[in-house]
Amino acid sequence: EHPSKRPALPAQRRNLALAENMATTQSSTVNQCLDDKEKEDRERPEKEIKEREQKEEEGKEKHEEEEGQKKKSEMLERLMSDGKESQLVPMKAKSPSIGLMIAEDAVSQRVTSSASMAATLKKRKSPKRLGSKGARSPAQKSSSKFNKNVKSKICTRFTFEEKKKMAEIRMNRTMNGARSPKMNAQMKILQELEAQMLAASPINKQKEDQQDEVDAKGICMEALKAGQINAYVDLFYLIHRGKSKRPDVDPAKLPFISDKLQRAEVLEEEKKYKQVYDCVLDLANYFREAGDISSALFFYNKCLEAANKIVKESPQLLQESSKALGEAHLDLRDPTEAVKFLLLGLEAHVDSKDSSSTQKEIRKSLAAAYEMDAKFTMEKDLEKAKQLLLKALNEVKILGVDESIARVSSLLSQVHFRLSKETGFSAEEKGNHLSTALTYSRSHLELTNKIKDLKGEGDARQMIAAILKEQGKESASIEELQKCREVANSSDDLEARYKAARTLGESELSRRRYKEAVRMLEEAFDFAKQTGIKQQIDEVRVALGTAKGKMNIEGFMNVLQEEDCLEKVLAWKSHRKGGFSQT
Repeated sequence: EHPSKRPALPAQRRNLALAENMATTQSSTVNQCLDDKEKEDRERPEKEIKEREQKEEEGKEKHEEEEGQKKKSEMLERLMSDGKESQLVPMKAKSPSIGLMIAEDAVSQRVTSSASMAATLKKRKSPKRLGSKGARSPAQKSSSKFNKNVKSKICTRFTFEEKKKMAEIRMNRTMNGARSPKMNAQMKILQELEAQMLAASPINKQKEDQQDEVDAKGICMEALKAGQINAYVDLFYLIHRGKSKRPDVDPAKLPFISDKLQRAEVLEEEKKYKQVYDCVLDLANYFREAGDISSALFFYNKCLEAANKIVKESPQLLQESSKALGEAHLDLRDPTEAVKFLLLGLEAHVDSKDSSSTQKEIRKSLAAAYEMDAKFTMEKDLEKAKQLLLKALNEVKILGVDESIARVSSLLSQVHFRLSKETGFSAEEKGNHLSTALTYSRSHLELTNKIKDLKGEGDARQMIAAILKEQGKESASIEELQKCREVANSSDDLEARYKAARTLGESELSRRRYKEAVRMLEEAFDFAKQTGIKQQIDEVRVALGTAKGKMNIEGFMNVLQEEDCLEKVLAWKSHRKGGFSQT
């Protein structure tokens, strides 16, 4: 019988069982140690790992940055000197980009490292590894430690964000290890160039606009958190204008606006109204210069409120704020409100050197407001327009500005001339209006001669001619129109020359001096064609046709009264058509 088929003795069976138990215990002990180590590695604070990796990366980046700067300067100098194609990228334009090539290398390295790590883990679980009793070298210890870390990261159930972060760290580490210092320098240069190219793209501008919007909301919330409710409300309405016609606020100016608003609110609580006035005045002036007159009016009103609280101490602030409000209303073409605030500024009693100059500016703006209001009401109410112009004339006479006096005198002359043509007035009242209009026109003419305003002189003489014609003085009217034509011809103003010639031609036409009328109207027609204004061309063409017709109608009537009128009519007809026979 073979010895292996013999039944084992009790002592042998006991030894075999003991050996099997020892092997199982040893294997479980080793596996338990490995599991404990993996648990330790898994629970190790991530902060230590990050710090170690960050230190390594900072050292590498510092070295690579120094090398990159050197390479960049050398390459840029070479490009500037040679003028050749860029040598920063060692590939042609048709070849893949550096980033893609480096990414492919990194992926291949990751696949290789994953395969090696799987093989290492397999070895760790093999019976030979578990049953080996010899001491391991330091290299083997470090290798096993690395493999355990890798295994712990692979086997642990991390969240998606943690996996993404670890993948980025591994990718960066692989790419940094795969790139040479030269390639790192090239990549940094490419990244800088790419950033410069993308800076002007519409997508980046849209992102900047979104960032500005976020910043604007943040500025609003800062004012609210600071407890400045009024500043928050003002900022909110300035930012959220929606579809209003007001211009948008420049986001770069929002910190300035927020600072002024918050300071003004704090100072108002402390009753420091002079400082409040200064803060709000800065805001009002900013919005007026930016073209947002409505917002400027809002802050100018706040200036006026602050000035009224310290009017005894600083009356000049009331004068300045009233003047600013009046001018702002003038910019909005609201002369009625402008007059109200400008008169308030004139009534302020200020004893200072700057007060006289401020009052002059107020009177100038007040005269402009009266004049604007008169022009608006001239079509509806001539009497009201006359009163407003008289007030404007009073202000400009105080200022002593000849040009302004001449302009207002011309408007007063036109108003009185139009009043003389309205119904409901007696002959005496119409005569008085015409006399007053002539007085203002002659005053206008004297001032234009004084300041050498040829256009104004021509307008004044035309007005005088119209008034004289209305008074029945036709010869004097024609003389004024001839002088007006001489003045217009001495200038290069085609429109003035057209107007003078046409007015003179129409006056000659009304006097039945048809030849002179045709001559003047032909001259006006030539000027109208030079100006190229279609309306003027059509108007003077009609007047010229009328003058020519009336000039020829007398000869035609004389022909009809003669005995051989039929033959003469046929001759005249053939002359006009050019197709009749001479028989």
